[in-house]
Formats: sequence, C-alpha cells, structure tokens
Amino acid sequence: ERTQLVKASFVKVKAAGASFRDANLKDAKCQKGDFESVNFLGANLMKANFTSADIRGAQYESETLEGAILEKTLL
Repeated sequence: ERTQLVKASFVKVKAAGASFRDANLKDAKCQKGDFESVNFLGANLMKANFTSADIRGAQYESETLEGAILEKTLL
C-alpha cells in the first residue's frame, strides 16, 4: 500500500538519507529541503515543488520527476 503524503509540507526539512519509496507525494511542498541520497523509487512526485532543494544522489526513476517543479534544484 502506498503511503499517502499528498500536499504534505517538507519546506526546509532535513531528510537526507530517508526513504519515501512508493510514497504518494503529489503536490508536496519541498522547497529548500535537504533530500540528498533519499530513496524516491516508485514515489509519485507529480507537481511536488523542489525549488531550491538538494536532491543530489537521490534515487528515482526519471519519469518520477515528470511534472515536479525543479527550479534552482541541486540534482
């Protein structure tokens, strides 16, 4: 079962190394967060806002980020 975190707020959160595997993060607010080396495999990131966030080393499928907002994001 997919974890439902729709419209969740992770603004400025430090979640480095965490796992959001198979989570539903649609419309999540993740601006300026530290998501370095996070596991996003199978997660729904449609319209998730990662503006100015750090997702270097994160695990995700390229289609997972389709529709995500990635302005000034460290990839």
